[in-house]
Amino acid sequence: MGTQLETEQDLVVRGLEVAPLDARDEVEQRIGLPFGMLVSLLQNSSGEIRLSVPVAGDLSRLEFDYGEAVWATIRKLSVRLLALPFSRIGSLFVSNDSKVQAVAVAPALFEAGTDHLGPEMGPHLDHVAAFLRAAPAVKVVLDPIVVESDRQTLRREQTRARLAVPASAPETADALERARNEYRGRWPDKPLPSTLDAIVAELAATETLPADALRTLAARRVEVVRQELTRGRAIDVARLTGTAARNPFVEAAGTPRVEFDLRP
Repeated sequence: MGTQLETEQDLVVRGLEVAPLDARDEVEQRIGLPFGMLVSLLQNSSGEIRLSVPVAGDLSRLEFDYGEAVWATIRKLSVRLLALPFSRIGSLFVSNDSKVQAVAVAPALFEAGTDHLGPEMGPHLDHVAAFLRAAPAVKVVLDPIVVESDRQTLRREQTRARLAVPASAPETADALERARNEYRGRWPDKPLPSTLDAIVAELAATETLPADALRTLAARRVEVVRQELTRGRAIDVARLTGTAARNPFVEAAGTPRVEFDLRP
């Protein structure tokens, strides 16, 4: 009452640049996300951050307190602004006290042993591209993950290619007969499988892939994702970094994929 004032103040922040000063990040402690990442996510396509924050004070003293209410408002606003875009492209993890603990973009999935995107990946990458357009300060590291099913698929393909009938072979020759001959020569005492697929599966288990086979596959997948996100969508390719490791780690299970690591 009287000279006491409680209201809200609309803030527009433009051209904000973030540089770390020390290891302590008060914003991360109060909001959940590191300050640089929060700024990148909240900046709109014009490079602005728009906030409406509560203000309390005494007009007679011209003293105003933004206080803890401001932090509570920013926490809630961060959750509200991030919830919709991340519901379309991934997940937003929020603690019981409304702190944003983490944000995650669902990976781009691939068919085993190929650089072919899996089902529904076209629409998913469209949503990711839309998110990147709306958050121009965000950068992404593309991280390709290869799995055991990739290696097994490549081994089977290599085996089939070796067993393929050359153009110069007699008309009576076929891949099944070539497979049987190789199987008998390798394991003369083992029962011979009845189908070509079964023979190929056993031969492939002993196949040695070229040293760069998995790295080449991973690199192709990164390029596929990069092309999908930048094709006609006005996203600077410099925002999409990442490459395949020289000797990729192969996960024992899981789905072949390219993961998205968001950076400020």
